[in-house]
Amino acid sequence: MRGRTTGTKTLQSAQSAVGAGTVMDLLDGDIDVVAVYVIWSAGVSAGVVTIEAAEASDYTGTWALDTLVSWTAASKVDIVKVAAKGVKFLRARISTTITGGTVTVKAVGCL
Repeated sequence: MRGRTTGTKTLQSAQSAVGAGTVMDLLDGDIDVVAVYVIWSAGVSAGVVTIEAAEASDYTGTWALDTLVSWTAASKVDIVKVAAKGVKFLRARISTTITGGTVTVKAVGCL
């Protein structure tokens, strides 16, 4: 890793319902690692975000599981790092409804 970062990509923005968000294209650039910030709002009391990968941005089957991020506290940021070498597309899917608030997920590629 060379220590430079790409721009921030919002994968989920203040959402609570189960569903996939915006897809991050990892084909542009030489991204080694993606730092994923899962930002739980005030009032959240439950929920799970699944970080997933696929070989096509419009893949309609089951995406590959990378990481599960389960709620632990409201008004908190969790960060996970995803190895990006060989990964084409990444997304954050709300896999268990966010109860009592919302979640925002942002990703930053690290070169």
